[in-house]
Amino acid sequence: MTATCLTTVGLGNAMRVGCWQASPPPLLGTINILVHVSCALSQAALIETISIVTQARTAAVLALDYRPHGEAVSGTGTDCIVVAAPQTGEPAQFAGLHTPVGEAVGAAVLSAVSEGGAAWCQERNGSCYRAFA
Repeated sequence: MTATCLTTVGLGNAMRVGCWQASPPPLLGTINILVHVSCALSQAALIETISIVTQARTAAVLALDYRPHGEAVSGTGTDCIVVAAPQTGEPAQFAGLHTPVGEAVGAAVLSAVSEGGAAWCQERNGSCYRAFA
């Protein structure tokens, strides 16, 4: 079982879940995630996979400690997640954190979003510990 992640990471549109902002974000940027898994997924496993992607994305973003509005952000207002899996073969029935699918997907997304977030921060004076003008 393998998982591959391709992502764009921009935090100009960063927000914290549950905190609506009336003013438009000062910069463009979003997190788009495409994950491909090497095995078919049942409908339940597909839903669990999307949950794992979301958890890994959020963990990576929180680790950046980017605080443009005072609190660490958990993603952007326009994040997108796509999961691709083969349609043939015996589908994995589950994809939670304790499964090969969940482990592979979590590791791939965490790595990709962490690397992309670090690069985004580096392009903006080398730190995400403060808002950027």
